[in-house]
Amino acid sequence: MPQSYAYYPTSPLDLAKTDYLCAQPVYTLNMRFANYIPLLSVAIASCSSPSAEYDGLSTPNPSAEAVRVYEVLRSSYGSRILSGTMANVNWNDAEARLVSDATGRWPAVIGLDFIDISATDSVSAWDYNPYSDFSVAGDQWAKGGLVSLCWHWSVPAAPDSSRLVFRTDTRFRVDSMFAAGSWENKVMNHDLDLVIAQLLRFRDAGIPVLWRPLHEASGNRKSGGDEWFWWGNGGPDSFVKLWRLIYDRFQAAGLNNLIWVWTTQTGYGDDQSMGVLSDADWYPGDEYVDLVGRDAYGRTAEQLADEFRAISAAFPRKMAVLSECGDVGKISEQWELGARWGLFMPWYTYKATSLDGHLYADRQWWQDAMGCDFVVNRGGLW
Repeated sequence: MPQSYAYYPTSPLDLAKTDYLCAQPVYTLNMRFANYIPLLSVAIASCSSPSAEYDGLSTPNPSAEAVRVYEVLRSSYGSRILSGTMANVNWNDAEARLVSDATGRWPAVIGLDFIDISATDSVSAWDYNPYSDFSVAGDQWAKGGLVSLCWHWSVPAAPDSSRLVFRTDTRFRVDSMFAAGSWENKVMNHDLDLVIAQLLRFRDAGIPVLWRPLHEASGNRKSGGDEWFWWGNGGPDSFVKLWRLIYDRFQAAGLNNLIWVWTTQTGYGDDQSMGVLSDADWYPGDEYVDLVGRDAYGRTAEQLADEFRAISAAFPRKMAVLSECGDVGKISEQWELGARWGLFMPWYTYKATSLDGHLYADRQWWQDAMGCDFVVNRGGLW
């Protein structure tokens, strides 16, 4: 999420392997598309195109739908990139509609957020549930698209406080979440139960989810700064422990429809050293992660190509996706320079009515992206 992001509350609450580095300019990569197109030999005119050797899903006995989606991502990685838009705060397709109006094409992925879920069972403070309407997700999947879910996890600013925050202005400590009976532990269990209940709706409807919790955890700690969100306040060891706890809890709940996306930070600091992977010690481990995401803002195509190479070298068994972006180089330029992300998803502009003047991806940016023949939109996945 962009650091200039401002949350506009809609409730009475104050919510505030490196083997792809080839020596030859062109090499041949075998790919299988969507299980029903014969094996093809695709000549990739770039030495930075990624290897086809990637892990299967981390979830034991994943749902058939999750396997189908993951295999499409894996088989097309390096030759196609999925388009995506983020919902405007809660569950809606407002940004996707703007893109469709401007380009005639509907994005392959819609990103949704559980940002308000911690308050949804407090009837006295909240008179509606923004997650009761499942139609956006159901419609996107039914029409040949995918759903991504993140969670700006809002917790009380202090014990017994009604003010919920996801930034660092809270006494809520990650290290205390693991102590049975602590107020942080009670909040964690309560909120995880709420999210599990919602994700089970997706599972029961046969909808797989690109699940991206606890994003951007390290912030710019490695460059001498601070974390951006409370889930980074315990440092890397506590973060990894929390990620694994959530992963195991969700497995126990039978959530076999999730594709787990962990977000890395590379080169966030005053030196803007894009090729430096700064948070490898925050990585939960290959067995807990399916895709590695990158949230990038204000980056040129050249910088993002450097970041893509750094991520691919650090996590050779995982596909890299541009899980959030804004004010970045054009997709056509990134692709030409070797940034072969699995998908891209610009952040939203609050209450935007047009792509003209959009803060993160304007009309020209989207027209470039949707004009690329390697960009996949809704209805073109299978």
